[in-house]
Amino acid sequence: MPNRYSTKQHRLITLHLRLKHRNSLLRGNAVGSAREKLTHARERSLKATKTLNDLLQSDPRYTQDYFAAQWARQRALQLAAMADESRLKFEERLVHLLDLEEKLQESHVKLASLRNTRDPNTTESEREQALTLPGSIVAFEEAIATMVADLGSEEFRTLKAATNAKARALIRVRMAKQRLYEAKVGILEAQRRWDKHGQGTRVQQSLKQFMRNKHNLFKKKYDSFKLQVSKYNAILPVSYLLCPSFGETKELSIEDEFWSMGSLSHPAEAWAVDQGTIEGIQAFLEQRSCSEELRRISREIRQMMLYALKTDQSFDCISTLSTKEWDPECHGIESPIDLVQPGGRQAKDVWN
Repeated sequence: MPNRYSTKQHRLITLHLRLKHRNSLLRGNAVGSAREKLTHARERSLKATKTLNDLLQSDPRYTQDYFAAQWARQRALQLAAMADESRLKFEERLVHLLDLEEKLQESHVKLASLRNTRDPNTTESEREQALTLPGSIVAFEEAIATMVADLGSEEFRTLKAATNAKARALIRVRMAKQRLYEAKVGILEAQRRWDKHGQGTRVQQSLKQFMRNKHNLFKKKYDSFKLQVSKYNAILPVSYLLCPSFGETKELSIEDEFWSMGSLSHPAEAWAVDQGTIEGIQAFLEQRSCSEELRRISREIRQMMLYALKTDQSFDCISTLSTKEWDPECHGIESPIDLVQPGGRQAKDVWN
């Protein structure tokens, strides 16, 4: 024991210094963290409030109640869409149809490339592909025809979102855009793995091929999306969807408004197509989130203060006992160490 042969005063000073240093450090970290979170929540709240005030000045109907009602309607419609088994089955088969169309397009491109090749040194595999691809194309076309007939069956004619050719084309655009978004996320994930340090040459070569495959997949999904948009725009009544170029789409951030599916899933809803309503709902949710965060921070600060006062009372008790004669056998008198150690554990729980 390091304090075995020290005096009573030495032992008390040692305990006091250790506890004072530890609790000052923990207290400073906790207060600094609470202050930082409080400042950040206030800044977010002020920004959201300013957005709501600007929207209200631009249009009198953009009130808090309006945005709350629009958010409630958005949640209700999206939950209803997720619970619609017929719609989910329709979209699942539509995704399969898009896969078949992509494979058919790839087969046509590959067959045209093989037929245009004048190189006499073609491989056995290429000659075999030139013979088998026409049969594969016919099989894909038959599967597509079967799938189209299935999607037009009585089972799916009652879907509210697919009542006519224009509505069905819009669903195809949405599913193609969703697959394009998934390909974009795949590129970001590959880039994250690529940016890791300390990887060997073999791993880097593997990641390079992995990244190339992800970019090729993104190009394929973009071509499918562009094709679906052009088909939708060609159907009467005329209503155009914008399709950015491949380079522009590739440079878009994952948080860009382009990736939102609301305008494609609910084109008649204000929360999905009206920009002011979209911004207002986001600001409304941000303001509500900040209010909840501020309430949580206030509860944490109150709890810290209560525990701090309780710990301070323990220190006062130690100070009172230190003025008495300390009995090493603890006959009728509590040991200061027995009081200090629980106080240290309390301080750790409070300030960590």
